[in-house]
Amino acid sequence: MRPNARKGWVVSVDRGDGDLPFSTRQLALEFARAYARLRRAGRVQVVNERGILEHEERVQPAAARARGT
Repeated sequence: MRPNARKGWVVSVDRGDGDLPFSTRQLALEFARAYARLRRAGRVQVVNERGILEHEERVQPAAARARGT
């Protein structure tokens, strides 16, 4: 997830699937977390416009959340 001057905030998924634009950082982060849970990605990263990692968080997969683990 990163800021973009023309698109607001951008979420990149699966490297080759392209970028998904969002108007706010919060919307982008909520989508990225949900996508990571469904795809069992394990983490969400936020990078700035220069590509420097600003934030990283682990995401618990949806199946694990349902089991309560």
